[in-house]
Amino acid sequence: MAQELAAGPVFPSRLMLSNRTALPGTVDLTFAAKDFRNAYTAQGNFGIDHEISKNIGLTVSYLWSRGLHLSTVQDLNIGPTGAPVTFRITDNNGAQVDSYTTPTYLRANRVNPNWNRVNLVDSGGNTYYNALVTQFRKRMSSGFETSLAYTWSHAIDYNQGAGFQNIFYSAGPTTVSNGDYRGEKGTSVLDQRHRLTVNSIWSPAFSKTGGRLRSFLINDWQLSHISTFASSPHATAVVFVSGSPFPGAAFNTTLNGFGGSTRVPFLPLNSLDMDSVIRTDGRLSKAIDLSDAIRLQVLFEAFNIFNHTYNTGVITRAYNVVNGVISPSPRLGEGNATGAFPTEPTPDALRWPSV
Repeated sequence: MAQELAAGPVFPSRLMLSNRTALPGTVDLTFAAKDFRNAYTAQGNFGIDHEISKNIGLTVSYLWSRGLHLSTVQDLNIGPTGAPVTFRITDNNGAQVDSYTTPTYLRANRVNPNWNRVNLVDSGGNTYYNALVTQFRKRMSSGFETSLAYTWSHAIDYNQGAGFQNIFYSAGPTTVSNGDYRGEKGTSVLDQRHRLTVNSIWSPAFSKTGGRLRSFLINDWQLSHISTFASSPHATAVVFVSGSPFPGAAFNTTLNGFGGSTRVPFLPLNSLDMDSVIRTDGRLSKAIDLSDAIRLQVLFEAFNIFNHTYNTGVITRAYNVVNGVISPSPRLGEGNATGAFPTEPTPDALRWPSV
């Protein structure tokens, strides 16, 4: 007990107040803007449904969505930009092939040196989504049902990222330049341009005669599958700065010293393709009637039947920056995560309902 008390107080007792204070310029503040607005979306869709025959139908739809006033962050303490700095861009052999000039953010220009970042959470983000969806359906007839759905879509945003990123907005700005939200406009990380899904269920009735044993063995089987063919999701190419990008930089993680997005500033948002998706999941089931009220169903399920491997993550480091030189990283776009195991869809997704 004495050792525990020496190590620290026991609940509900608390630690004694410490005289330790953070060093000037090392603490961040985060607060909402006075004119902060809640985000909202406007959505619309238009569709045409056509019956081709008694059991076959076709639907064509257009989907539109616009998100407005999404939360964004700028740094009120970063101060004005300083004199521009020019970096040399070299190839893999070290020969200069180009140059890049950028305004700079200096630690000496901070508005109040007693604080590090002063994050203002405002409402400067927008999203845009357009999609064309077509679906071909065959209702269950003669023991067979199928559906084919194709979607073309394009999602655009201001580098909003995924839902888990900057969830409390205390991580600071996600732009290359302070408050330049429109400069980040580009393809969303959630964008998937093409997606084709084919579903089918086959429930044959081979024989209605020949005895109960024969009927039991060859009837009440069902074969179903879901096949997905999708274009690649995207990732953003980034730079890695070793040391300080230039003397007096406010932050050392970006070329301009701002310390926001590490996106390569002369490449668009989400310019890397990870990998296309090809996947087939299947199920074989057998129904067994135990009584008039009880039916047993035995299932065999297989995921990614044809063992197609596709990358779900890639190396995003495009350039290394050392002593004012931007050089290419040799492993850009190389896969570092794969989706070849049965993570999705869940087995319930194979239970495609009759239309």
